[in-house]
Amino acid sequence: MDFLSNLPDDLVCHILSFLTTNEAASTSLLSKRWYNLFALVPNLDIDDTVFRYSNCMSSFIDFVDRVIALQGDSPIKRFSLKCQAVRVYPCLVDPCRVNSWISNVLQRGVSDLDLAINIDMKYFLPPNIFHSGTLVELKVRSDDYLYLERCTGREDTFLPLLKTLVLKLAFISCGKMEMFLRSFPVLEELSIDATEWIVCDEYVSSETLRKLTINSYGFGEEINLPDDLVCHILSFLTTNEAASTSLLSKRWYNLFALVPNLDIDDTVFRYSNCMSSFIDFVDRVIALQGDSPIKRFSLKCQAVRVYPCLVDPCRVNSWISNVLQRGVSDLDLAINIDMKYFLPPNIFHSGTLVELKVRSDDYLYLERCTGREDTFLPLLKTLVLKLAFISCGKMEMFLRSFPVLEELSIDATEWIVCDEYVSSETLRKLTINSYGFGEEMLSLKSISFDTPRLVYFDYCDYVAEDYPKVNLTNVVEALLNLRLTEDQYRQARAQKDDQDDVLLRFRNVWKLLSGLRHVQKLYLSCYTLESKVILMFQVY
Repeated sequence: MDFLSNLPDDLVCHILSFLTTNEAASTSLLSKRWYNLFALVPNLDIDDTVFRYSNCMSSFIDFVDRVIALQGDSPIKRFSLKCQAVRVYPCLVDPCRVNSWISNVLQRGVSDLDLAINIDMKYFLPPNIFHSGTLVELKVRSDDYLYLERCTGREDTFLPLLKTLVLKLAFISCGKMEMFLRSFPVLEELSIDATEWIVCDEYVSSETLRKLTINSYGFGEEINLPDDLVCHILSFLTTNEAASTSLLSKRWYNLFALVPNLDIDDTVFRYSNCMSSFIDFVDRVIALQGDSPIKRFSLKCQAVRVYPCLVDPCRVNSWISNVLQRGVSDLDLAINIDMKYFLPPNIFHSGTLVELKVRSDDYLYLERCTGREDTFLPLLKTLVLKLAFISCGKMEMFLRSFPVLEELSIDATEWIVCDEYVSSETLRKLTINSYGFGEEMLSLKSISFDTPRLVYFDYCDYVAEDYPKVNLTNVVEALLNLRLTEDQYRQARAQKDDQDDVLLRFRNVWKLLSGLRHVQKLYLSCYTLESKVILMFQVY
């Protein structure tokens, strides 16, 4: 304590500035020298919480008055006031008393003002708060209404240095926005929650704003937003959630169906044993939309196998075909149906699909889709297939259908030929999880990768006998899970005398790794290490 007592007042005040004013005030008990030292701190952080819960609000008022008086006319940088007990103790704390504290720090050049006040239902900030020449940051929070017209409507309303204005209240009326913003010539961040427009034509204009947040209740007492704007807002909800707005009024009854994004999930219907209602719901939405364009269609239908008499694959495919005909660009399907389910053939000759994702716990067969002459998705950039089993035919022919494909993820596939060739000039991200070749899950005789633009490579498969071509020179991150078949394990565990023969059998695996010569991050699975393949490379 002797050491602290010998410190200069300026240094002590700097240390105390990192505490709240309540905490700093407790140091006044240390000695006479410290009695009023806390009041000289240029940052005041005042909170009535302790006083409020101990029923000592009169002490709180005396405490704030004392701090303000002790500081006199000294400059102040930051003033934070949390006063939540005004409504509870109206006889002790009134709005005029609070405003006198705010006016005091404004006169002393405060630059950072943070107010959290719950007072009268209609509270007016002191007018001089909006013609301060020093304020840089202003934050006001309350659970009550706040009226700013009498502050911002004055001719001397001007805050030349204000860069941040945050108003988070139950209700704000700040007048015409165009006039309101003229008061802040260098404002960079504005957050208003929640405001009511007072005119039907608003103009939000600022050359300096970099961050804008507005939460509005609309114009006047009635909220009358255009249908296009309402649909845009509803597009951020699932279709189930958006449909619940139909209860608001007759105008909203079918409005949700006009949203260009459909996100349909049968979870609620499934667990309430109302799958027939789910079918009717989807049919109604599809019918209401008619031929209107659609951007995104997400369908989660997991109850087909549980309710085969209610939901059949043809019904599901009719929904998918409908959105394909209407030009959907983003198609996300999570479907559990028959063990051998075929997607509708037209899914792979769409001229609008940009992103396609299919997930299921069942088998999926794509040959009848990708084997057609008209198989072509000219705009598809992302294709993700995550299923229990996938058969997509010969990979070389499969990839020809996607001339601009950038991301391909297949989990899990079976090779239908023993020699595979993965080639694409556009792929940048490739994920393949393979069960091997044929029903016996054998290793491939050969597989080549000719993907010069690839930057991410995640490959899980049995070790092939050969990798004739490996063009992965631009891969930055690679994840390899190279497994051995039982027969390959027996070869890898050969006697020491036969070690040369074993290495010869697996020497071509080195071609795969050497093709990753510029990789920056390489992840090897425990199976890869356990198979001792890497150890074989080290011998070379």
